[in-house]
Amino acid sequence: MSYQVIHQPEQQQFVITLSQSQAYLLYRLDPQNHAINFYSTFVPDEARGLGLARLLTETGLAWAQQLQLTIHADCWYVQKFLP
Repeated sequence: MSYQVIHQPEQQQFVITLSQSQAYLLYRLDPQNHAINFYSTFVPDEARGLGLARLLTETGLAWAQQLQLTIHADCWYVQKFLP
């Protein structure tokens, strides 16, 4: 099954809509410093182990890199993807 990541910039989040819930990656933009902080990921229990957190994180990081933002991560999961 393939999942679609939707970017909702007005809520500063990336989401995957599931049948009964959502998985998400939350961020805060700091436009003055041209930076972003990914601070939380969440995948509901029933959807864990499907690679959704990875998909959200890779999508969010690719978007931030495309905009050449300085990337920070308070979220422990996202930190694993940073150098």
